[in-house]
Amino acid sequence: MLIQKLSTEDRNAYTEYVVRAAEGSFYHTLAWHDAVIETYGLEPHYLIAYDGGLAIGVLPLFLIRSRLMGDRLISVPYSNYAGPLADTVMVQQALVAHASKLAEDLDVDHLELRNVEAQDYPRLVPGGGHVTLRLNLIDEERQFAALKKRTRRYVRKAQESVAVDTETKDVNSFYRIYTRRMKRLGSPVHPKRFFESLLTHGGDNVLIPTASIDGTPVASIFLLRHGTRIVYAWGAAEARYEDHQPNYALFWETLKYLKEHGVKEFDFGRSLPGSGTHFFKEGWGAVPVQLAYRYLLRKGTKPPRVSQASYKRKILAAAWRLLPSRIAAAISGRIRKVIG
Repeated sequence: MLIQKLSTEDRNAYTEYVVRAAEGSFYHTLAWHDAVIETYGLEPHYLIAYDGGLAIGVLPLFLIRSRLMGDRLISVPYSNYAGPLADTVMVQQALVAHASKLAEDLDVDHLELRNVEAQDYPRLVPGGGHVTLRLNLIDEERQFAALKKRTRRYVRKAQESVAVDTETKDVNSFYRIYTRRMKRLGSPVHPKRFFESLLTHGGDNVLIPTASIDGTPVASIFLLRHGTRIVYAWGAAEARYEDHQPNYALFWETLKYLKEHGVKEFDFGRSLPGSGTHFFKEGWGAVPVQLAYRYLLRKGTKPPRVSQASYKRKILAAAWRLLPSRIAAAISGRIRKVIG
């Protein structure tokens, strides 16, 4: 077995492997790799394993150096999940061992693998506590019947005043709605060029369904497709239109559209159990899947708390809400870059 850093010559083999891997995701793709580099200039350390000239495993990694958040090697930043993909457990273990050695050579605080499937590795410890929620897409009648009663009621209410465009790629409306909402929540956002880059590199695998009331965009979601699974990565609704419940019409029409276009599973993305977003996602019938984050701790004794509930993120959120919008917009990308 040969494990090496991804080169230009390996891109086709890497892409072909991610396409056929059962847990391959948009976060594993080179579209994500290229958008992150193009936006933030992070240093990639993507690994690919070969046996007899055939790819048998991959592990995407980015290096983030920060005085605020520490130096980290992550698979991969800004994602819900990624981690190693491999033909066998032995290959997966070899990729992680290579990444562990790389973490030492780069002298980072920790190595972070955002795995979906639980797997133990020498010296790595579990952490995180998040789940992702997944929904199998079925025919419209059964899908609607499977919704929680409250969700069905809100869908019907929203349909009275909300129009949904499932085929638009209006990144400008999405970004305007998203940044306004995140400012209220106290969370720095990616610069618009990150979403534009994802759209450029992801092509037809990036969708931005948008809901409108009387022609005004009021809610939008940013989706990333890989094969027959699609991930809800980001989204928001205008607070002043909450009484119309635009998100419910938006998600319902989007689920129907995706089913008609070959998607079999809708991944609602990462949440903390018991949170408001977790409750919203369960209302659609989505089933929680425990994420299995793993950490190699080199300069600490406990896995970092990466959620909004962490002490550092709470302090940041409180300060962020107080910032004038103009200043927040100017520095948001620099802060979001190092959060990971």
